[in-house]
Order: sequence, then structure tokens, then C-alpha cells
Amino acid sequence: MNALMISLDSSLILKPDGGSLQRHIALAERAGSLTILVRAPQSERRVHGRLTLIPVRGMFMIDALSQPLEKPDLIITQDLWLTALIGLRLRARWNVPLLMQNHSSLFTSPTWLSESPLRNRLLMGLARWTLPRTDFFRPVNQRERDHFVAQGGDPSRVIALPLGTASRHFAEPAAPETLESARARMQIAPDDRVILWVGYPHVFKRVPLLLSIFAKVASRIPEARLVIIGDLSVSPDDLPALAEKLGIRERISILPSVPHEELPAYYQAAEVYALTSSREGVPRVLMEASAAGLPLVGFAAPGVDEVIRDGENGILVPEGDTDAFSAALISLLNDPARAKALGEQGQQIALTTFDAERYPDRWVGVWEAALKAGRRSR
Repeated sequence: MNALMISLDSSLILKPDGGSLQRHIALAERAGSLTILVRAPQSERRVHGRLTLIPVRGMFMIDALSQPLEKPDLIITQDLWLTALIGLRLRARWNVPLLMQNHSSLFTSPTWLSESPLRNRLLMGLARWTLPRTDFFRPVNQRERDHFVAQGGDPSRVIALPLGTASRHFAEPAAPETLESARARMQIAPDDRVILWVGYPHVFKRVPLLLSIFAKVASRIPEARLVIIGDLSVSPDDLPALAEKLGIRERISILPSVPHEELPAYYQAAEVYALTSSREGVPRVLMEASAAGLPLVGFAAPGVDEVIRDGENGILVPEGDTDAFSAALISLLNDPARAKALGEQGQQIALTTFDAERYPDRWVGVWEAALKAGRRSR
């Protein structure tokens, strides 16, 4: 198969040692040939075996459509907006199947529109126009898949597939010196019981809510410590100031982003992973935390409830119930045996259901299904 992908992931070009590039090299090897039009500042194409990266600068849509390209067997877009519009134009040019992706809970999240009302209503309108025109659809969670079918989409032309990131690398015990180094950076005392959060603190992640929940936990458990790892420059809130206001600044460690390959030691230094998001596609961070053996606590929000299995790998809390969330964290910190059992079960679930090593085969399998389905009859 000769596939063409349209992507906004500039890390494919800017981070040659990154995980994204390695995943796409694996995809190209399995598919036969993969060319990616990617928005990036460099102007020279890169070839990695069967993967070809074509950087596109300037006006992405105009410049992408002007690239000299061979006719592919299948076109794949990253989203239902800009890359989808480009994909529709290229499909009309070549008359080949088009596979669109949606990596978020776009149609099934009650909070997404409220986060940026004007912009998101425009994006929603565009998505409602592009999605019915695709030949095949890949959402990352079952809710979005079911919505597509409920709106008249052909169930044979949609497959829900989360991006599997539960690598066995996270399950392998970190070397003692590596673990000790991570604990030192996290400012963890020997008796501390650590709640961990990792990611980018966008609005829907609701990190301020996590701080207020942790304040309740800290009032009950003196040894509790919250560790936040991520780039706070993307947060609209002053999280250190809020922690100071809540009286928990001395109980929180805030670290900058950590290289992905170093994260397993930080997960393994914690007791519980907490996620307060109002929506997700399917949160990769929960897969990684589970692979590292951590029990999970999260709200029953779109995407989150497809990873956390209540009573199996963690505790799923009713949306908005902050008292229940703090009680769940307290119960796990006070019951290490239960937390360990949930973590061990979760590790097996993660490495089976969200296995990173199997993901390239499963994703290319969706390409093959889209190619076999062909162009949708109008």
C-alpha cells in the first residue's frame, strides 16, 4: 500500500529522535510506503526507509495542495478540520479513499463547546460538514464511534482505535539509581505518599481542580504529596499561586516536562495517578501510568471512562464529585495493598488492551480496512 498522510505534527521533523517519528517509521514498514505532508519550518524532504516526510511551510493548505505527489492508494488526515479539507481536495484529484481521524471527544463532550465558544462552534460546524464526506472514520474512543453511527454513518466504515502507548518499557523496574534520581527531583521524602499528574495543563485538564482536591487529601494525610510534571507555560492559571492560596505549596512539587524515555521512573516513584480532565480522546498518560503499575483515579468523563475500569485498575468517580475524588485518593493512600492489587491488574489490562508494540499493526489494519471498503457511494 502507498499511503499519504496529512499531519500537523511538526515533531516528526523537529524531533528526529522522538517517539512520533519512530511510530511512523514502523507504520511505513508495515504498510509498504508512507508519505507525510507535515507542517514544519524546514524545506527539505526527509526519507527514513519507506517513510518520506515532506515539510510544508507558509499557508499550509495552499502549499500542501501544490506539492508534486504521486497518486496514493489511500489518503489519511489527522483531524476533521484543516487536514480534512486538504484530504477532501486531494481525494477529488485522485479518486482514492479518504480516511479521517478524530483524536478527541469532539461530538460527545458536554464541555468542549464552552471552553472557547466562538472558535469551537465554528470548528464543530466544519467537522459536521467534513465527516459525512469521508470514506472511512477512525475515532479514538467508542463514544465517538457510536455517535457517528447514530448520525447515519455506516458502521462498516468506522473503527475506534486508541493510540496505544502502554509500552513494556514502563513496566520494567527502573534501576535503583535512576529511581533515586527521580525521587530527588520530585522532592520526595522517604515517608511521602505520592499522587502524580503528568501532561500539558490545558483548560480541560482542570489542574486547578486537582489542587483543590489535593488540599482535602493533604488535610487528612500529612504524608501526601502531589507531583505535577508538565509545561506550565500552556496553563491559563497561576498554579503555584493557587497552591499558595490553598495552603499546600509546600506539599506540591512542580517539575518541567520530562523526556518520555525517562518517565517510567517518575511513575514508579508514585503511589497513585490522578486525572481530573473533563474530556479526553483516550488519555495516553493513563495507559502509561497503568503500564507502570499505578492505580488510577479519574472522573467518569468522555475518553477517561474507556481506560479506567472501576474496581479493576482504579476508581472512576462521578463527574464533578470532588468529595468522592478526594475520598478515592485517600482510600488508596491508606490501603497500599488494595492500591497495589489495582495497579497489578491495571498493568495487565494496559499491556493487553493498549500495548504500544501491537499498535502499528492495529493502525495499519485500519488503513487496510479503509482501502478494502473503497470510495463511499454518494
